Amino acid sequence: VDIVFASLAALFTLAERSRDRRLLVASAFLFAAASAVPWPLGNVGSHDRAWTLIYFFYTLATAAAPVLLGQLVQARRDLAHRLTEIETAREHERLLHSQAVLARERAQLAREMHDVVSHQVSLIAVQAGALQVAAKDPHFKEGARTIRSLSVDTLDELRHMVALLRASGGRVGELTPQPTLADLHKLVSTSGIEATLTGELPSAIATPAQRALYRTVQESLTNVRKHAPGAAATVHLWHSDDRFGVTVTNNAPT
Repeated sequence: VDIVFASLAALFTLAERSRDRRLLVASAFLFAAASAVPWPLGNVGSHDRAWTLIYFFYTLATAAAPVLLGQLVQARRDLAHRLTEIETAREHERLLHSQAVLARERAQLAREMHDVVSHQVSLIAVQAGALQVAAKDPHFKEGARTIRSLSVDTLDELRHMVALLRASGGRVGELTPQPTLADLHKLVSTSGIEATLTGELPSAIATPAQRALYRTVQESLTNVRKHAPGAAATVHLWHSDDRFGVTVTNNAPT
């Protein structure tokens, strides 16, 4: 009896782990033959042969039970694995959909900020500049200068925010740090052309202005590389009491 139960347990384990159907069928037939067929066959009479055949099929049916049960357990495990994969794929699809929706909303918000808010702030800066020139009263002139300065800074911040909103789906925490004057040396050295950086600027310059200077130098060096191949460029930083700027020059292309 122990041998029979051990054999049935072995059949179940084999069926639960194996995907070879021919191996399972052969194992079931081998178990039935070993259990039902006497040896040697020459000593079995005709009457006993009939009972042997019946007992063989009975044993074969008994062997089929653990095989089918093992296959059922295997199929259930595979189904659970497939369901997990499907759920993971659906979760990934939902994430992609939410990111696409977020990207569209960000793009729409960026367009509105660029088309409406930036335009209005630009008008404020222009009007303040005109008032600064036309005003006779020093207090009005100073107030207009302050309004224009704040408008320009606000416009730079808006442009920076629009650039962030137009970033390709990255979270704000994943965005790289924005460039400052400290990054100009690396920009010039890696520009791909022969470029020299001269002059200095005070470190107290506002961050939006530093970004604007960096972008100006970046665009200028790109133009030199594209439109004056082989030319050498000079990036000169300058400042006075209340003004600062950058001048980019290049010699004739080779």
